[in-house]
Amino acid sequence: MATWTWRKDGTILRDTPDGHVQLTTFATSTQLTVQHDLSDRDSGFYNCSVTTAFGADSFQGRVKVLGSQGNLPVVSAEQSQVWAWPGENVNLSCTIVTDKGQVPSGSWLKEGSVVPDIADGHTEWKPSVEQTADKTTRRQVLLIRGVNASDYGNYTCVGELKGRSDSKTIQLLRGEPREGLPLAVSLGIAAAGVAALVTMVTGFAVHRRRHDPDLGWDKPDPEAEYNIPYENELPKYDIFISYSSKDLAFAKDVLLKELTCRGYEVCVDFKDFTPGVFIVDNIKEGVFRSRKTIIVLSSNFRRSGFGRFELQMAGARKYLERKDVLVVVKIDQCKVPTMLIGRTFLDWTNENVRPHFWQRLENAIGPDEKVRNRKDNKETPEEEEEKEEEETITAAGDHNHRDNAVNGHIANGGPHVLGLPETDLLENDERPLLPVV
Repeated sequence: MATWTWRKDGTILRDTPDGHVQLTTFATSTQLTVQHDLSDRDSGFYNCSVTTAFGADSFQGRVKVLGSQGNLPVVSAEQSQVWAWPGENVNLSCTIVTDKGQVPSGSWLKEGSVVPDIADGHTEWKPSVEQTADKTTRRQVLLIRGVNASDYGNYTCVGELKGRSDSKTIQLLRGEPREGLPLAVSLGIAAAGVAALVTMVTGFAVHRRRHDPDLGWDKPDPEAEYNIPYENELPKYDIFISYSSKDLAFAKDVLLKELTCRGYEVCVDFKDFTPGVFIVDNIKEGVFRSRKTIIVLSSNFRRSGFGRFELQMAGARKYLERKDVLVVVKIDQCKVPTMLIGRTFLDWTNENVRPHFWQRLENAIGPDEKVRNRKDNKETPEEEEEKEEEETITAAGDHNHRDNAVNGHIANGGPHVLGLPETDLLENDERPLLPVV
């Protein structure tokens, strides 16, 4: 004969007079019924055990009684994926929100197992609680010191309150999405310890002598001919923001927010990059279709592969279009890269600079060109494009003044504009493909 026993959280259950809990035993099974006005008290771990002449067995399961959605703890996470290199320290964070006066508990699981909370250890929980007039917010941070191969995987932040819970999963991945080098980069290793030569092909060529943290570049081949991306198109944006994804908070909550409020059209990857398009093509469009490129210079940026690529792209415009579009904003005490030495930059960390920061940045960017030209001057896009073309030809002649250029033509080379026959320029009504001189 079998003996059946039901327990909730370790306490034996029996029928209740009001019928809220009913136990029913059949020939080869048993049934527990909990009914009428279910509440938090009915949540918990239920265990069914059986004992026979042949031995014993049991089964355990968790029951969660859901209240109204407004009373549930709500867990959210700013990022569903976080990238870190081996040896780095990384924080995973989530937010648990409940009603006023109710403080939820929080925990971290990795692949279903509780992550150890060890003060100053490899993994440590760092929770904080904030009470406001209408809600309680618990910020649950998991600090992983010295990331190693076994740390990568899925982490679940669990918020609980009176038997009710919610969770969010964050994936920890190796590397960093914007820090990895683009697929359009090929690396060649020269003999005798000479540094790598990196060639990036995105509709034009940019040559580099070294692949190193100093971010130096060589001038393009003066005998080569380069296509200028989006040459005959008007600027789509005023500003392209280049930053390390580790500096997302500054790029998004400080720069983007303030510049948008000041009326600028800002291009930034998470808002404007086209899904399905190669990253390098998105970067190329962002840089070449923006009037200025803001470099958010930091220690993180110096380690960023895509940051270097964006800096190279903006630097290429100086040679291809005779336009210096770089504006540098320094946000920590990092070393200034070689290619930027000698430039005046805005130092966000300098308290003397901070009161004048936004006005100086606005001066460097200039007014919204599209608004100024189309609204104040009442120029049509076609008239604006024609005017830009004329200014480019004049600027090209000025740039080559050292070669006795007159009226945009190189005098000692015949009727050419930057190496192209004048007749071709006039007949095609297009700006030439500009080789770098």
